[in-house]
Amino acid sequence: MKVLGPIFVLMAFATSQAIAAPAAEAADLETRADYCVPIKVCHGYNYEGGCYKECKKPGQPYNIRKEYQKNAGSFKIGKKGYNCNVGSTNHGTDVVYYPGIKKLEDGWINNIRGYQCNKL
Repeated sequence: MKVLGPIFVLMAFATSQAIAAPAAEAADLETRADYCVPIKVCHGYNYEGGCYKECKKPGQPYNIRKEYQKNAGSFKIGKKGYNCNVGSTNHGTDVVYYPGIKKLEDGWINNIRGYQCNKL
């Protein structure tokens, strides 16, 4: 009987960890969701054509992927409560608000270099 005592303690501990893990994992996913702003850059207008997506920490500047810098038609923000400053070497920066721009302005089409998203 003395052997069963420690086994039951180990089983109870393992079970409690298995039950706690999904709750902790859900909290981590929520934290990560609040910690990044999803964007989508597309070759075409209306968020179509070849696109790429990424989710980066707000408040930091990031480069647009090289193959999209000179071939972009739209920029989408995937989360309410944020805006993004999109940068162009010829035009400075332009503020984009949720949900984004379905068609970049003429001077910005195929001429974006980077972005930085910020919480409103």
